[in-house]
Amino acid sequence: MAGCVIDGKAYAGTGYDFTNNYNDWWQYTCGETSIGEINFDDYFSVSPNPSNGIFQIKNENFKIDNIKIFNSFGEKIYSSSISQKQAVVNLSERPNGVYFVHVKSNKGSAVKKIIVNQ
Repeated sequence: MAGCVIDGKAYAGTGYDFTNNYNDWWQYTCGETSIGEINFDDYFSVSPNPSNGIFQIKNENFKIDNIKIFNSFGEKIYSSSISQKQAVVNLSERPNGVYFVHVKSNKGSAVKKIIVNQ
């Protein structure tokens, strides 16, 4: 069992078991919830997933303000401030593994898992 905290949200899961099987991670919100925030998770996509390290983050409804990507140890490995509905991210120089894409907008924030397998 492994866990980490990213931007006030706790994650727990069994992680990577070194046999090319990726196991589920569960997200828990820490602290008080915010009133008026929508479930932003449903509004953006990360594709292709799994990826060779180059993938697109897309939101049809809102402009994305900020993208942060964390490795499975909770270390921030990428950050970008944008004001667009989509972005292309290149992690091809990073090792294979599971990464967490945190997207923030003025409408809310969400985290998605991406698998990089080159």
